[in-house]
Amino acid sequence: MKIHFRHTFDCTPDELWAVLDNPEFDRLLEERSHVRRIEIFREEQGPVLKSTLECTSLHELPGFAQKVLGTRQLVYEQRGELDRSTGELKWTVVPRVIADRVTAGGSTRVFEEGGKTVREVHGDIEVRVRFVGGQLETLLQKMVERSYNNAAETMRELLGKGA
Repeated sequence: MKIHFRHTFDCTPDELWAVLDNPEFDRLLEERSHVRRIEIFREEQGPVLKSTLECTSLHELPGFAQKVLGTRQLVYEQRGELDRSTGELKWTVVPRVIADRVTAGGSTRVFEEGGKTVREVHGDIEVRVRFVGGQLETLLQKMVERSYNNAAETMRELLGKGA
């Protein structure tokens, strides 16, 4: 299943990346979208930042997903490589359970367009679980969409405060 999101901001690309790296962003995102993000790895190599976040959805999964996954909450690692010279973050998602049957990844680009900054996300989610894979993909797509929209509103708020 393909995912695509596009959000526009009144700031520079550098200001937007700074908000994404602000601990206040993570705190507000957890409060509003109920996703806890903890950085467990960070390494800078010139213009490239490699990082790994452990993400936990604080919402319980629907019953069918709990049965299939054997867990009440979605927990995953988001591994990213941000190339500041191109403004592109390449990412993969590795769930704590059934990682061998889930492929998720994509890229996030931040760029200027018409005097504004655009954050554009493209990705794929594939769940290879017999009979319910499509349902799980749809559930994950909705969760990701809600999370990215909440994140965009939180970024706009922080930008308005001069964060």
